[in-house]
Amino acid sequence: MRFHLVDRIVELEPPSRIVVLKTLSRAEEYLADHFPSRPVMPGVMMLQVCVEAGMWLMRASGRARYGAHLREVRNIRYGSFFEPGRQMRAQVRLIGETEGMYSFKAEGHVGEDRVISARLVLVEMSIEAGGRRLARQAGRIEAALDERYALLSGRLGSFRPEGNGQSAAGVSAED
Repeated sequence: MRFHLVDRIVELEPPSRIVVLKTLSRAEEYLADHFPSRPVMPGVMMLQVCVEAGMWLMRASGRARYGAHLREVRNIRYGSFFEPGRQMRAQVRLIGETEGMYSFKAEGHVGEDRVISARLVLVEMSIEAGGRRLARQAGRIEAALDERYALLSGRLGSFRPEGNGQSAAGVSAED
């Protein structure tokens, strides 16, 4: 992934639902060309926020140990523009699972305005399919994803999937 667009995980209910935030800054490099006189977040980048959210939901549910990739997008609709200085709240819900493919319904809002809605199909990344070279890097890939999750969820500990007794803020039920 070249871009890490999700800024924060604010709600997490594995395996069914996640809510993430993305604040758009004028400094985002892709805004220079989209559009110079009135910058707005490109639709594909709004979609990427939803894809990342789905991957984090899968990981929190004990799946997607090495990440996930987008296989299919259906019924995508764009609404209002997402301009710098605003924040998108994206909610992604798991709606089905078939043969290692996970279907999600995603919606993003800026304030009260819907900016994107879509149905997504994600597939777990497979280290085995990548051969020995990728298998040697498996530990680093997993550690990097764990570190990123800790940053996004506000946790300073290691990643623990579903059933860990932790909220997205990392507060244990025992605390």
